[in-house]
Amino acid sequence: MVIKESLRMFPAAPIITRDVNEDSDYGNGLTLPAGTTVFVNIYALHRDPRYYTNPDQFDPSRWSSDLVAQRPANCFMPFSTGPRNCIGGKYAMMAMKTVLAQLLKTYRVLPSEECSKVEDIGFELRVTIKMNENSKIRLKRRN
Repeated sequence: MVIKESLRMFPAAPIITRDVNEDSDYGNGLTLPAGTTVFVNIYALHRDPRYYTNPDQFDPSRWSSDLVAQRPANCFMPFSTGPRNCIGGKYAMMAMKTVLAQLLKTYRVLPSEECSKVEDIGFELRVTIKMNENSKIRLKRRN
């Protein structure tokens, strides 16, 4: 739940593009002609209040199975979705769980002076999201 909430707030690829292969009519006078490139703002989608109450708040409980069932499937896509989703998405989830389990067995993760709350996390939007140098944590060895 913590990993999914982290990926919701800070998706690795915050913006993706897709090419329209054939004319697509979405109703209300909106037609995307073949050859159009569409930008999908995953960062904004993951913070849409229609799907996530208090979207700027870090809340892992929003990933309980009953709350997940209330949302459309594609309102969370940290590794894209559909036939062009990231082939490494499942591996990335498994790797994050493994690294976190090992890390948390040995250390407590604590905020730093520069980054004591979620609002202090700074990042740069590129092809992928990159945390800036002020987004630091402290590790304290467990007894």
